[in-house]
Amino acid sequence: MAVRVLTGSTNFSLRGLYIQANNALLFDDPVVAAKYGELFDAYWTSPKTFRQNELSRQWWVVRDKPDSKVSLCFSPHSDSALPLTPIAEAIENAESSVLYSIVFLNQLSGDVREALDELMNRTLFSYGVAQRVSGLTVNKPDGSRGLLPFACLAENAPEPFRSEWSGHTTGHSNMVHHKFLVTDFNGARPIVYTGSSNMAAGGEKSNGDNLIRIEDRKVAIAYAIEALRLFDHFHFRVKVKEPGALETLRLAKPPVQGEKPWFSQYYRIGHVKERDRMLFIR
Repeated sequence: MAVRVLTGSTNFSLRGLYIQANNALLFDDPVVAAKYGELFDAYWTSPKTFRQNELSRQWWVVRDKPDSKVSLCFSPHSDSALPLTPIAEAIENAESSVLYSIVFLNQLSGDVREALDELMNRTLFSYGVAQRVSGLTVNKPDGSRGLLPFACLAENAPEPFRSEWSGHTTGHSNMVHHKFLVTDFNGARPIVYTGSSNMAAGGEKSNGDNLIRIEDRKVAIAYAIEALRLFDHFHFRVKVKEPGALETLRLAKPPVQGEKPWFSQYYRIGHVKERDRMLFIR
């Protein structure tokens, strides 16, 4: 009898656990474990007919307590709308923020990609990171997109950080392998979508993946912090490679008389940094 489940975006390999940015979830719950046990049996006995299996035809609520609800959705499906439409609607209905890290975002098609593209035109605070061969695509809160190349810390870092793995140079390796999206992490209804699913229409029709919806504030905050950590982490890598970085990467000094303080933009009405301040002081 199944009693625990370990799942998430990681492939449970050396690279997946120690090199890539990934997330894993441990469910120490017999109800959740039993559902994954059913899934294993269905894949094992008749993988080619799974689209006709009842397991693929609905979301399964495996936890429903006050302020903590967990639902599962298993692919492949006959129709990708079942798993993807709720994610797209969560993005469209978000009131304060959408934060995400989706590894193959530039290859995505379907409802989620369309909702994320539309999100770029809204004043909602959003951050997104996606792996590309040439670096990381960053969707910024001001509505712009940027490319953040992976940069080893190398000569400006002490051991053991100096001699780090740089498999990205092969052109086929992902430094970020996350698949998660969190909406309104500090709002009235925080939601996290994660699991092994790439949140793409093709994958939901062809791959055997699991998608997890978690409606729980503590979990949402944890994923929101990870989304921000990713950007800050890789942005620091780029900055530390610039000439004079060790001299310029310092805390800003108090302004002299007549100068604007470093935080002035955070109080400018309508500025993206004002939205940043208003979001994170809640």
